[in-house]
Amino acid sequence: MADGTEANGAGRGPVGHGLDLFVFAPLGLLAESHTLVPKLAESGRQHVDSRVQLARLVGQFAVQQGRHQAAKVVAGWRATGDGAETAPAPAPDPIGFDDDEAAVGGPAPLRPGADDGGITEEDLAIPSYDSLAASQVVPRLDGLSAIELEAVRRYEEAHRGRRTVLGKIALLQQGS
Repeated sequence: MADGTEANGAGRGPVGHGLDLFVFAPLGLLAESHTLVPKLAESGRQHVDSRVQLARLVGQFAVQQGRHQAAKVVAGWRATGDGAETAPAPAPDPIGFDDDEAAVGGPAPLRPGADDGGITEEDLAIPSYDSLAASQVVPRLDGLSAIELEAVRRYEEAHRGRRTVLGKIALLQQGS
């Protein structure tokens, strides 16, 4: 042990390493458990707390989306009734808008010379379509059927003509 190689296990053979692994390491763990256990518990607590906070955030977002969808369904029911009641205002979009693409109030105006085939925003498979920015529309296109995709394409071409949305639709239509 004069040069220190025995102390760190560098000059020991397989028997020495076996003793370290199966005898000395467990004894060291036992001797230090009074300080290690609280540290490990705190680390585990912090890890779980961060996961719970993330789950809570996702849950709040899901509830907001559910309220928005429920308001839309109720508005549809009221619209098919006798027309005496007014539909509730849609819930605010929790995601927000891109800086360069604010939502338009009411239905998007028809572009000059465009024909949307009589498709309205309510006909689209994407709720509150006119209030969404292109960055919000594009990810929602993936789950649409070919017919729903074509309706969105016609509506988009006739009203806002956003190249990002139309480009994504073209890619999806080529792939199907």
